[in-house]
Amino acid sequence: MSHGFTEDEMGFLGNAGDHGGDVQVSDSMSRRFTRTEDDGTHTVLEFVGYLASETVDSDDTEPAHVQVQVYYGRCTDLTDPGSSETYADYRYWDSEGTTLDAVRTRITTLTAEDIFSALDQMGI
Repeated sequence: MSHGFTEDEMGFLGNAGDHGGDVQVSDSMSRRFTRTEDDGTHTVLEFVGYLASETVDSDDTEPAHVQVQVYYGRCTDLTDPGSSETYADYRYWDSEGTTLDAVRTRITTLTAEDIFSALDQMGI
């Protein structure tokens, strides 16, 4: 991919769990990209998409748009990034669409520009 990132061996995950908290109203889908740094640590960029409601009201289950949670992290062990995490940051992108097909399209068509944008937003 770009900036030395390669797609993680897990590739596209069709059900990536709960990432959006109270606004998430659907299953999530994700893609993860990694890069090994000169010091042996690993940089992880994960894009998780799901349908989101307009409010954080748990009774609001009507999808309003696609939301993508962009996770940037540094870890020492790619097999267990959460436990070996040394840094983490998140951003959220809103995209058009109110169906799971729109989520799937957004996640499966990520481009190098999306990675550049994520890195730029996080000041990397």
